[in-house]
Amino acid sequence: MSSNTHESARNVLKQFRIIFGNVRRHFHAIEKACGVSGAQVWVLAVLEQSPGIRVSELAAQISIKPSTASNLLDKLETAGLIQRVRSQRDQRIVQLYITDGGKSLLQRAPKPFTGLLPYALEQLPEDALLQLQADLQQVLDKMGIQPTDTTADHPLSEL
Repeated sequence: MSSNTHESARNVLKQFRIIFGNVRRHFHAIEKACGVSGAQVWVLAVLEQSPGIRVSELAAQISIKPSTASNLLDKLETAGLIQRVRSQRDQRIVQLYITDGGKSLLQRAPKPFTGLLPYALEQLPEDALLQLQADLQQVLDKMGIQPTDTTADHPLSEL
């Protein structure tokens, strides 16, 4: 490996540190301001934008498993920040709504509600995202990490 490659590797490592350090600081700011996790704030923001959304739709929207979404929802419901309502037409369908308390909490929450990294990624053009995805897959391959690693299905604030 050339000295240029070593220097480039160190610079990329520093960029990862900057990204994850700022992501962590943002999550701490959310927890300090609101008393809930960054993932829970993201859930509240989705419910405010999509009243009546179902658990599976919510999970897909924030890229987590439905069971993980249910765990987040349990905590929010216990805190009185969301409400689950069974559909009158089909009792198997549960719709989710943010409460006034949840809306009040969102007003105190630092933005972006999705978190810094998801927000930044959504601002990138598609071709840049595809290149980044391919490059990060090479990093995962070099690390010996399988695509089935379960951490991919957990919110960053919960890792």
